[in-house]
Amino acid sequence: MAADRDKISEAKALLKLGLDTARSLKASNPEALDRLDQYTDAFEKWQMGLSPLSSCELSSAQRRVMERVAKQHATIIGLAEGMLVSVERSLKDLKGWSKGIRAYVDHLPKRVSTMKARKG
Repeated sequence: MAADRDKISEAKALLKLGLDTARSLKASNPEALDRLDQYTDAFEKWQMGLSPLSSCELSSAQRRVMERVAKQHATIIGLAEGMLVSVERSLKDLKGWSKGIRAYVDHLPKRVSTMKARKG
């Protein structure tokens, strides 16, 4: 029973970290990637600590907590994929802007002056 409580408390800590990670990903905070890295490390450690049990050997409390962890993990993965798409789009836009800047820079006149030509 003590091992069950330890596993449930570990899962609850993972859920709290996952909630913080999801909030920072939704808000696009600068520390979102650091929190995502912490969450993935904690999730992997938690997942490694699980013993291969069949679903009928789990208590109802363990089953509920594992379902919450699975649902939250899917949400975090979805948010991370959305962030990846956003970054890819930004890089694509930046590439387009850089092409335009390079084209402009490559065709500058030989002499650049700030003075206007005089009449007559």
